Amino acid sequence: MRRQIQTFFRGLVKKETVPSEEKAPDNSKYIPEQSYTEEEDEAKVLGSVVETRIGRYRLEKFEAGGVCQIFRGVAIDDDEDAKPRPNIAVKRIRPKWHKHSAVQEQFQREIGIIRDFIHPSLPQYVDRGDLAGQDFYAYEFIDGYPLIHLCQNKDRFPLELVQEIAVSVLKQLLSQLSYLHEQMYTIVHGDISAENVLINDAQKVYLVDFGCAYRRKKVSEESYQWLGKPSYISPEQAQGDTWDQRSDLYQVAILFYELVSAQRWNQGKDSKEKILSASSKQTPADDFLVPFTSPGVSKLISEMLEPDQHKRIQSANECYRRLEQAEASSLAKQ
Repeated sequence: MRRQIQTFFRGLVKKETVPSEEKAPDNSKYIPEQSYTEEEDEAKVLGSVVETRIGRYRLEKFEAGGVCQIFRGVAIDDDEDAKPRPNIAVKRIRPKWHKHSAVQEQFQREIGIIRDFIHPSLPQYVDRGDLAGQDFYAYEFIDGYPLIHLCQNKDRFPLELVQEIAVSVLKQLLSQLSYLHEQMYTIVHGDISAENVLINDAQKVYLVDFGCAYRRKKVSEESYQWLGKPSYISPEQAQGDTWDQRSDLYQVAILFYELVSAQRWNQGKDSKEKILSASSKQTPADDFLVPFTSPGVSKLISEMLEPDQHKRIQSANECYRRLEQAEASSLAKQ
């Protein structure tokens, strides 16, 4: 089976990608006036060159989300004998949100978070600067494939193979969250989803898009208004309560559930129904995932999906330790 999985990933058509962006707070007062079109602004940016501390890059169109847009920076090799440089991702606020003070504050908070990372599976900060009159920051481009494609395209990505890698994905994400929560003065991601997790052909997992993130020790009222995607939000987010690193654990459990079951946890035909679903969840049975994974892993996910964040398993470190125990127990029974 492991050989099948390696072949499966080696055959991927790589899609260098950064997933869709966070949504701005849903409040009409935040919508600024716009004196020019985004198409005109984008036309000025595409093909332009940005200077960074590691070299020069020509910008290409890549990804636009609700609040921010991302360009791919392709290295310009002025010296053929120079060591090849990695491509970069250049992120800035979309023009229509440029004058929105809360968006600007969150973007600056995101830059401050990203630039402190020293972790191989998180975005690696490169530089910041000005692009057509707007702040941008750049980080090394991540060559990966969003998990959302594995979840949605079952003809190309058979469920049984996705199930085989699900525990590895879970383990890597818990390791990253342990770093964020324990070593980075409690950075809370807040928007962990299949769109915001990338996987490469070596099955290495990357957590990206920190547009909703905040540092718990520097929290403000604005920190909580940047909600993640309705399909992945925790009960406390759905209910409008304060949320912290325990929401990250809940969201990772939702993602694992989706990988192994091919079902969405927060069900609904639109955002309103999904939010209602998220706010009214009950604790699943310990063995609710046994058809898809081991009893130990199923029990762990059940505890991570506890709706009451005070009763929920409290730390990524504890989740990681429990996952290792469940893996060891499962191997011992084989």
